[in-house]
Amino acid sequence: MSLANLAGTSSKQVPVSRTKAAKKTAGTCAENNLSREALLALPPDTLLRPSPAAVVLHSTAGTLAVWRSTKRYPLNYVRLGSKIFYRLSDVQEFIARSTVVVAERI
Repeated sequence: MSLANLAGTSSKQVPVSRTKAAKKTAGTCAENNLSREALLALPPDTLLRPSPAAVVLHSTAGTLAVWRSTKRYPLNYVRLGSKIFYRLSDVQEFIARSTVVVAERI
């Protein structure tokens, strides 16, 4: 007897809401389907959830979670209750601070 039968529910399979293809598409945010360019065009004080912020950074929401927990990189974030947000201006400043300028060879 399966757990579904014990719980009094049917044994039909529930469709998976997110497939691998739907989880991450290159350069777009799966949550609201905005491209990186569209996200960068938003006002600087816009609060982004981790997934859209990761799109701007060419990273993943999981990587941002590791950075937050380990304090590995100085990327500011906003915590409202249990929700995490990144201010677009903070993400853009982080990118600017991370830019490496290579000197010309003489």
